[in-house]
Amino acid sequence: LATAYGANQTNVDAGLIGRASVEGTTFTDSDGNGLRDESPAAPLSGVQVTLTQNVNIPGRLSTTITRVGTSTADGNYSFGGLPGGAAGQADFSLSFTPPAATPAWQPTLADVNNNGNDANDSDGNLSGQALAAGATESRDQGYYQPVTISARVFRDSTLPLNNQWDTSEPGISGVSVVLEALPGNTPVATKATDSN
Repeated sequence: LATAYGANQTNVDAGLIGRASVEGTTFTDSDGNGLRDESPAAPLSGVQVTLTQNVNIPGRLSTTITRVGTSTADGNYSFGGLPGGAAGQADFSLSFTPPAATPAWQPTLADVNNNGNDANDSDGNLSGQALAAGATESRDQGYYQPVTISARVFRDSTLPLNNQWDTSEPGISGVSVVLEALPGNTPVATKATDSN
């Protein structure tokens, strides 16, 4: 590029490539405790991750960046080449959309260890997260599939008694059934039987 001494060259543009990144893992949290403690590890692939970054670096860059990605077979996702800055200059938000399933995936508890170990817990949908220049921030999301437990309390009245429900045997209503968690048999829910 040749320019005469003292002349202005106004037809040359340049782009800025950021060096910060946001990454994380989406995982199956079958016990719903908000921690990535399954053994063996249980990644959840196919989760759509949307990053929105509001950038306002005075004198340098003012824009909104939106990136959409999908977690891979190992549950990982990554957004690189992002601008970073001081708090409030390059903050980002994340939202997660799990793949369709029956029953539907539900987000697990978020930040159960109060940021004590962000590499090990579920962070959930987030907003206003600071991204410093050159930094790599890690945010994870866990999911579980709810289950339904059903049973019948009945009067075993058909002879011979067989400890099995027969269609002619009536249900007993008003019986209090307690669901307990193991170990320790800690009660977690109580429900009374209906007329069936």
